[in-house]
Amino acid sequence: MAFPLGPQFGLTAPDAEERGARRAYMHALIAELRELEDAVRLGGGPERIERQRKAGKLLARERIAALLDEGDELLELGLLMAHDAHGGIAPAAGVVTGIGRVGGRQVAVMANDATVKAGSWFPETVSKVLRIQEAAMRCGIPIVYLVDSAGVFLPEQHGTFPGKYGGARIFHNCARMRRQLRIPQISAVMGQCIAGGAYLPALSDVILMVEGTSFMGLGGPNLVLGAIGQQVEAEALGGASSKAVSRITAWLTTRSASAASGRYCSGFRALPPHRCTARNPRPAEGLTRSCRATAACPTTCMRSSAASWIGTGAWNSWPSALRSCCARMSRSGGGPLA
Repeated sequence: MAFPLGPQFGLTAPDAEERGARRAYMHALIAELRELEDAVRLGGGPERIERQRKAGKLLARERIAALLDEGDELLELGLLMAHDAHGGIAPAAGVVTGIGRVGGRQVAVMANDATVKAGSWFPETVSKVLRIQEAAMRCGIPIVYLVDSAGVFLPEQHGTFPGKYGGARIFHNCARMRRQLRIPQISAVMGQCIAGGAYLPALSDVILMVEGTSFMGLGGPNLVLGAIGQQVEAEALGGASSKAVSRITAWLTTRSASAASGRYCSGFRALPPHRCTARNPRPAEGLTRSCRATAACPTTCMRSSAASWIGTGAWNSWPSALRSCCARMSRSGGGPLA
């Protein structure tokens, strides 16, 4: 049944005065929304921002701005998530997610906000990460993780990991993107990444770590000291120099966050411009099970792409079995690159 397009019975068109009042009310609502957005973008507040700057670190949105192409803006998703939950201690759920362009191609981006409880995960944090991962999987675009997280916020851990769409779903998606969908996942460890905050980059294809700043591990030096009474430096326990010894995943080290952003852009420019149509190519015969399980990362399955990320010298230093596996995958069709 069609509805009439003209004025309906009992309704009158607003006069000029009422239209003006409605316009003013809408402008007030928009101004209130913009004010709220600006407050949320401050994260943990001026004091924690100043502490972050004194440590020589960029803020989450500054890291994203340095990563994206010049003049490009992030299409941010979920800015107001959790701004009114948990007593107001988790603006934007402590994570920035969105879509932008790096090296001329669209990428999904996730960056922990270390000014919000040291980048801890809240239940809403999991929802935001799952949403940006789903966007990457649906659109077939690479995803970048700028990680600086203390792991799960312990007072809320009962609502963070359990359930089909809990925190463990993030790692499930990481495995699917790496082994089934062949979507490149690239991480930059920008600070202290503990427990769950370390799992995410550990499941990525390429990891960049900043010397003297980055750390990955289930626990830090204080936990080691309290557990077994042994003193150990963070760099030796899980810093860039200790992680780069093993090259099962493409570990890269840089001297600064700006150098990491430059490495990102050059790597993305070297990726193929279009998504491959092949799905789940069968590994070449003769490869060991361990090689198939650990070396078939999409961003390094062809030597030319690997060299763009890690340099020819670093490629030549990889174990021969790993380089052989990547070369065989390339000759057999390669893993699709988003």
